[in-house]
Amino acid sequence: MLGWFGLAPFLGAYTQLATESYGAMARNVTATWAVAVPLGLSIRGLYLGHVPESSFAAITLGVTLAFLLLSRSGYILLNGTSSPTESQRGGLLDGFKMITTLLQRW
Repeated sequence: MLGWFGLAPFLGAYTQLATESYGAMARNVTATWAVAVPLGLSIRGLYLGHVPESSFAAITLGVTLAFLLLSRSGYILLNGTSSPTESQRGGLLDGFKMITTLLQRW
């Protein structure tokens, strides 16, 4: 967690370009993950005073990548894409926002 939250803002994981499409999100998350998770494993190893076993490291790498890809995909699904050059694709919440806005005006 320290590795991700420490590096992700600097590597662009939370920028508008990171959510312009599913492909851009996957590239961005994977690049950030490739740096942040090994850093997190290193911090954990330094704190505990030993290198984590390879099976623990492999499972940690796989689970964190799957979690990050699924959670960021869910974010795009709910909020839509944010491409600055193309027309934006609305998410699931946009329809709800539109209906509530219309009801408030009525």
